[in-house]
Amino acid sequence: MNTATGEAYETAGTTRSNAYLDAGLANVDPRASVKLEPYDGFMLRRVASSDYLAAYLSLTGVVIAKWEAGVLTTLASGPAVTYQAGRWYSLRVQDYGTKIDGYVDNVFSVSHTLAAGDDTRYGTSTQHGLFCSASGGLNRFKEFEVVQI
Repeated sequence: MNTATGEAYETAGTTRSNAYLDAGLANVDPRASVKLEPYDGFMLRRVASSDYLAAYLSLTGVVIAKWEAGVLTTLASGPAVTYQAGRWYSLRVQDYGTKIDGYVDNVFSVSHTLAAGDDTRYGTSTQHGLFCSASGGLNRFKEFEVVQI
């Protein structure tokens, strides 16, 4: 965290970094400004360090995925759109019940409904936060908030 700029970021040299908090709510609407480097977004409904849902922005679109037992599996991806590395984007995710919707710059991009097994595993978790992977310390987040739905 850079206290002068208010930006959070991944430490250079790491392959994956996350920061989370217990919001006390399962149904949330996380929002942040994201300076895009390959995979930056939100950790949703964290169960353990290697078990959580993620919604992130890649260079080709928005992805909803799950990180389970150390394996990242794409659950849904939005239409192919070219995003520029190093540019700031507004990322928002509505995570309510079994449905997850992703928005970039207030434009709807992707939706996914959790399967029964995933809903059982992640449905009641109240831990949410920031997700980034393989940015080499170049990514940035600011104005992060978790709003109750």
